[in-house]
Amino acid sequence: MIIKDNIDKFANNIKHAYHKYSWAKKLCVIKPFSQDNQNSNFVQIPIRIKMNNSDFSGEVDNEFLGEQLGEQIASGEFNYIISRFNEEDKLKPIDTPIPTSKQIISMIREFEKEEVNIKFILIPTNSELYGQVYELVDQGMATYEEHRLFITINYSKIEVIKSNRQRPFDDIYIIGEQAIKWISKKKEEMAEIKNINESEYDSWKNSSVNMSIIYKKYQTGKIDFIARVVGYADVDFTKVRRHKLKYQNKPKRNM
Repeated sequence: MIIKDNIDKFANNIKHAYHKYSWAKKLCVIKPFSQDNQNSNFVQIPIRIKMNNSDFSGEVDNEFLGEQLGEQIASGEFNYIISRFNEEDKLKPIDTPIPTSKQIISMIREFEKEEVNIKFILIPTNSELYGQVYELVDQGMATYEEHRLFITINYSKIEVIKSNRQRPFDDIYIIGEQAIKWISKKKEEMAEIKNINESEYDSWKNSSVNMSIIYKKYQTGKIDFIARVVGYADVDFTKVRRHKLKYQNKPKRNM
């Protein structure tokens, strides 16, 4: 019972961390799967880890590990969305050198002329570029609220999201309201994982409706955990603008 209770706690940590950090929930309008979009190119965003029975004996605290794994799935969502933005045939990049703070504002204002209600701007963490973003704070055009940075233009608050090692990107993306629909499959709508016999696994009973967590206990004392979400990012490319930056040197990734 001790092992079973701690498995439940670990799975719960994964689920709650995923929902806490989910970029699909932040950037997208969530839509349930239906027969109308069954032919969409859904992706599976999984994590898998093998642990020991002893890890669930009560002598080890797995809360931090579970949170990292849930956040890892959320980062996978983000990176998949970026990959959708980078489809060159639909979203043409605009070649731009590293812009000044004035040029960043100009990019936003030019996009607003297309009657797009801008909600987010994604900025790669390059020291020279991010220095220009900080200048906007000094100029009173950007403010921090609860550790989040917002640019304010024409009474619109645009959240700044920067890259890191889990969410790497090299260009500037400006994203309008309702630019992305996230079509989410419930766990019972997900196809079985290839090369895995799911009938041999236990399904965690408290899985959220759009996340599947299964696990299998081996006689060797090992436990195999698999957690995943399945979704599709349906992008309205008229509401996303990409500025492809001309770096002299590849930006270093920051934590």
